[in-house]
Amino acid sequence: MDVAIFILLLYFGFATVYLFALAVFSLLPEKKYQPKTNKLNRYAVLIPDYRENKIILDVARSALSHDYLDDFFDVYVIADGVKPETVAILEEYGCNVLEVQFENSTKAKSLNAALNAIEEDKYDYAVVLDVDNIMQPGFLNQVNIVHNSGYKVVQGHRTAKNINTNTAYLDALSEESANSLIRRGIFRLGGSAMIIGSAFSIEWKLFKRLMSDIQDVAGEDRELEIRILQERIKIAYSSSAVVLDEKVENWGNYTRQRSRWAAAHLDFVLKYFAKGFAQFFKGNFDYFNKVLHSLVPPRIILLAALMVFFILSLTISHFPFSEWWISLFLLYIVTLMLSIPKRFYTKRMLVALLELPKMLLLMVISWCKAKGQRDKFVSTPHTYTGEKN
Repeated sequence: MDVAIFILLLYFGFATVYLFALAVFSLLPEKKYQPKTNKLNRYAVLIPDYRENKIILDVARSALSHDYLDDFFDVYVIADGVKPETVAILEEYGCNVLEVQFENSTKAKSLNAALNAIEEDKYDYAVVLDVDNIMQPGFLNQVNIVHNSGYKVVQGHRTAKNINTNTAYLDALSEESANSLIRRGIFRLGGSAMIIGSAFSIEWKLFKRLMSDIQDVAGEDRELEIRILQERIKIAYSSSAVVLDEKVENWGNYTRQRSRWAAAHLDFVLKYFAKGFAQFFKGNFDYFNKVLHSLVPPRIILLAALMVFFILSLTISHFPFSEWWISLFLLYIVTLMLSIPKRFYTKRMLVALLELPKMLLLMVISWCKAKGQRDKFVSTPHTYTGEKN
């Protein structure tokens, strides 16, 4: 029993110290980019749309009115299963609409269809948005500065569009924590920020080449990222390039979404675990760090596990390594506090945190359902209507 508990201590200790280090580095000032040129690059804003006929209209209209020079960016909606009347409205707005139809739809297939349909030399970079994403003023200008500083890939700061329910609030809290740890923290430490699946910009030709053989249902961002890192290309992070993202409003949608993510995560670990350590010995530390991070349990599960051992250490006399468990739990609480932006420290947080046990339970359920989500695509319903948060 002591040996088993010691092994768990080593594993959870690694995860906690790893995240604590990232939290500390995330507190450093934002990296100052030094553009080598004032060039205005041309951008294609790609928005895959799977059967969304309402929210896409507002998203497209917002994208078209973005504050970047009109002649230097275009908006493309890749319409999969979208109604003809919606397509007509989008075209009337001035969107480029690419209609596609697949036997088994995926985001990767839609993106590849666009990359193959658009002239290769027409744009310098592609920006990927989800169907519910809204670029905030200055997004493309900020991204352009980072590209002109020598980075081929830039992950923007995706943040919550809505916190109108406790579910959405906790989802927003989780994403901001991830932004601090695995994007800002890693990048300030000198590594590559991790791609989140949307709100990122990438060199056009590089994107087309790396995406050409990616068809995964829920893991196209992970597959793309590992290919970027394999070529030793640094992924930058810009907290000033902001994109609003809709957070799930109910626990049912949360479970379905996390099940897809868990499936992609498990597949990633099985596929790249050994390769990650091989890349370490070749000096590719960004690739190794990506695989290393995949071994860290979800933050809420890590919190629950450490809390259990914390309670056991306080209530059971001579519990093995009790001092270490107590120290790890307290260190992890500090880590989470450092990773969450100050604006979230309100009474609303206390109310939302009461639903953490439910969030944990649903996270466990989503991981149990992960295997069944590997071979099918189910989009997350979008229900936010713009009501007051």
